Amino acid sequence: MPSVDVVSKVDLQALDNATNNVKREIATRYDFRNTRSEIALDRRTKLIHIVTADDRKVKAIMDMLISQCVRLKVDPKVLAQKEIEPGSGASVKVDIEVKEGIPREAAQKMVQVVKGT
Repeated sequence: MPSVDVVSKVDLQALDNATNNVKREIATRYDFRNTRSEIALDRRTKLIHIVTADDRKVKAIMDMLISQCVRLKVDPKVLAQKEIEPGSGASVKVDIEVKEGIPREAAQKMVQVVKGT
């Protein structure tokens, strides 16, 4: 019986470019002036770290990141935002997980559908 391989990989270079574009946009936006806002991609653990002043700024950074991902043809569905945690001082931090691959349950369902046809 022939086999079927399904691969789901994220272009980390395009995602790195998106995070760098967001860094530049944060530096130029007026609403981020006089606040400590950072975004960084950790390629090894496939996490994007965001540290900023409040929840509204986290949402703004997420919107910028999603728009940059769309522009660079990276599917924004690969970004899974975790819970917002209070940081040091008057800041908040959040991690965004970059999902790669297909969950085991979904893969098993796909195999059953393919074998059923």
